[in-house]
Amino acid sequence: MEYLIPLAIFAALGILAGVLLTAASKVFAVEVDERVDAIAEALPQANCGACGFSGCADYADAIVNKGAECNLCRPGGEAAAKKIAEIMGVEVTVTEPQVAFVRCSGGCSHTPHKYDFDGIQSCAACNRFYDGSKLCTSGCLGYGDCIKVCSQGAI
Repeated sequence: MEYLIPLAIFAALGILAGVLLTAASKVFAVEVDERVDAIAEALPQANCGACGFSGCADYADAIVNKGAECNLCRPGGEAAAKKIAEIMGVEVTVTEPQVAFVRCSGGCSHTPHKYDFDGIQSCAACNRFYDGSKLCTSGCLGYGDCIKVCSQGAI
């Protein structure tokens, strides 16, 4: 009998807290446009910033709420632009693909070496010494760091 009163008090407090939390979740609910989530799913989730926004979620929000263009995602290309335009109900103009231009031709064999690098075989390690072992600082060093981290197959 002496345990029933505290148990009843805790049960009543639990029920009261549950009711208050339910009411608070209804009052303070934030409405989210489902188009933002649909557009975010249509994007490649590279979060590269090539579109001019901080990531894919920010770009999706900008399309729906700020009127950003549907064709700014470079990794997603034409396929992503068409999906986004379909979700938004607009027509999209396809942009021409962009290709990087490196003055020294960019390839590993196109530019001579400044020195022989025999440290850790990575571009990051090689670049710490005099901006890399090649005369062209924009060209490929050939250690493959970029290929390992590129999830979009751009290289």
